[in-house]
Amino acid sequence: MQQLQLSILTEENSPEAIEILSGLRQYNFSHAGHTAKDNLTLAYKNQEGKVVAGLIGHSSWDWFFTSILWVDESCRGQKIGFKLLNEAQNIAKARGCKGMHLDTFSFQAPGFYEKLGFTKFGELQDCPILGMTRFFYKKTF
Repeated sequence: MQQLQLSILTEENSPEAIEILSGLRQYNFSHAGHTAKDNLTLAYKNQEGKVVAGLIGHSSWDWFFTSILWVDESCRGQKIGFKLLNEAQNIAKARGCKGMHLDTFSFQAPGFYEKLGFTKFGELQDCPILGMTRFFYKKTF
């Protein structure tokens, strides 16, 4: 058996992190084929040019993942979140995705996603802290 030495790093883009990601990509490719990670950022700006709402996500393989959806409190209740998700969905469909997925916390807006046709497929209790829940949602086209 090989003698191995553990490195503990906190840098996000360390050479070791890049090697690990490369190794995982090669393994994934051997099983699921190549995929490009196509990023997407949608942003609403006010008259002063300040971002007041936005969505960040990416498509890979046949799915679009929404990593961030944010609407400033001053703009809530104007269907901006709906418009952002709808636009992301249109782009995802145009990219050939079969659905979208995301996660949200109980103190955020899980009911909002359910109103838009997302289905909960999992939850993690006591996350991010005791008494709260992280929910996982998907929507197929």
